[in-house]
Amino acid sequence: MKNIFILSFSLIVFLLDFQHAYADSNYYISCDMSAKDVNEYLRDEESHMSASRIYEPSSVYELIDNCIMDKEYKHAYRILKIIRDATYFNDRYIATIYIGDLYFFGFHLKQDKEKAFEIYHEAFYLKYKESPSSDKMFDIASNWFDGSGVSYLDGGYGESKKGYYWLSKLSESGDLLATKILSNHYYKHNNFEKNNILEAIRWHKKLEQLGEKTKHVAANLAYLYFINAEFDSSTKWKDIAIKRGFDQEDLNGRFYNEDNLRGLRYNFAGRKRYDAVFFYTKMLAELNNEKDQYQLSQWYFGRDKDTRSFAPVNQKTALTWLTKSATNGFDKAQLELVLLYMMGKEASGIDLDQDLDKMEYWINIFLLSKQGTKTKFINFLKTTLLEAKGKVKNSKLINDRLDAL
Repeated sequence: MKNIFILSFSLIVFLLDFQHAYADSNYYISCDMSAKDVNEYLRDEESHMSASRIYEPSSVYELIDNCIMDKEYKHAYRILKIIRDATYFNDRYIATIYIGDLYFFGFHLKQDKEKAFEIYHEAFYLKYKESPSSDKMFDIASNWFDGSGVSYLDGGYGESKKGYYWLSKLSESGDLLATKILSNHYYKHNNFEKNNILEAIRWHKKLEQLGEKTKHVAANLAYLYFINAEFDSSTKWKDIAIKRGFDQEDLNGRFYNEDNLRGLRYNFAGRKRYDAVFFYTKMLAELNNEKDQYQLSQWYFGRDKDTRSFAPVNQKTALTWLTKSATNGFDKAQLELVLLYMMGKEASGIDLDQDLDKMEYWINIFLLSKQGTKTKFINFLKTTLLEAKGKVKNSKLINDRLDAL
């Protein structure tokens, strides 16, 4: 008996669901449907919508798309106005966007981009009612700006350009939220491209003008100027960020990122901005990268004409970086120290006194990673000494010490 009751109850539920589905399928859905039918459809959909509604817009917009494809713009506009005014309907902001598009493209309505802008503004605030300072707001708005929610009529093209148009208009009129969206978008998606970086700087400075004088805005500006190789401005905003309470160690972490520094150096090398190339290389050297330390030593020795004006010849500094590179295991640096200590300043032209103990030390360090090459290496050093043709003092002593190794 209990099983029969459960079966009967299940059958009733199934029939009710079927009846509802059947009723849905018999709505008079067309471009010329009446205002009453539109409202009944919206109310029914709003009350029976599944959890997927969070991610998918109302199916009523499939009808709008069909009307527009059939160039039934007048009917589309009439239905859209009904939807927009249906305060009970969750997705009415999309209808507002469609109306904005009709003005933007001049379908049925006289083309008026300023009017479209005002309507997009209305749609934006219908959709996003969270606090402008929330992280979620930034993410949602960036998606909108990227083109996932701005235009439904141009086949997926031109949305970002249009989004930029009305967001920038909002920002210029003093809208803090729009300015935050723009500054956040360009900060996140600058890709080390000059135009994007300049846009990010522009909108961050606008935030400052609107009174958003926070440690985060200052820190972002410091970083943006840094990746645009405007180092004085970067230092200025870095100091401001620290004064406003940004942790100095966290701030340094943004700048001393090895992957970023290598990307920046590559970028500016392509643009022949050798001042920036030198600066980023120096930062990489400070991170204890032995190859970058060696490169820096060569520039300070004056061996690269492109960087000579940014790295004036300084043999003492060059030797410091060369020694750091050798200590960190770079074989080219180790070999150069062997030769410099063997030759002495009279023969090498580098202000480093001959020191045969240090020569031996660096020979042994060099050979640690060069198993099986000792004889060949010693012969190379003897040949180098011979080719110096008497310019190297203590030549016989050097040969004796090389033989004793």
